[in-house]
Amino acid sequence: MSAKYTRRNTFAATFAALLAMLAGATAFAADMKVGANVGNVPWEFQDEKGEIVGFEIDLAKEVGKRLNMNVSFVNIPFNGLFAAVQSGQVDAAVSSITITKKRLESVSFAQAYYDSDQSLAVRANSGVKNLESMAGKVAAVDTGSTGDMWSTQNQQKYKFSDIRRYGG
Repeated sequence: MSAKYTRRNTFAATFAALLAMLAGATAFAADMKVGANVGNVPWEFQDEKGEIVGFEIDLAKEVGKRLNMNVSFVNIPFNGLFAAVQSGQVDAAVSSITITKKRLESVSFAQAYYDSDQSLAVRANSGVKNLESMAGKVAAVDTGSTGDMWSTQNQQKYKFSDIRRYGG
């Protein structure tokens, strides 16, 4: 079951620095390191062989192919992706990253490629039918995500007893 709220979110691969690098720095680099919050199915996750796969992994590899660059991936918790891009630890980041005004203050984004609603997932037998029935219940979120931001802003309105933050 899923209860959706109305705020529409669009996310894009951060590919911050990648856009700037296209102007010159990439001409000298043969490798591109991409930060990813591995475990974000179906976007980036490990398959049964332990290889990092998924839609955004394929997308980053295609960007690398077109730039004639080798792409490697670094598993970074979602909350650390922006700092990793800003510090140069990675050249770009992927992980269903929603473009927000606040994030645009510190990183650049590629053109959005997926439009998504936020949603709430619960067990079928939980008794939760909508956000109002979350009163007194715990909300679990990915630390630093737009779900985290929304839940924090709406905790009093929907009377969540607690918000538990997880690194993936």
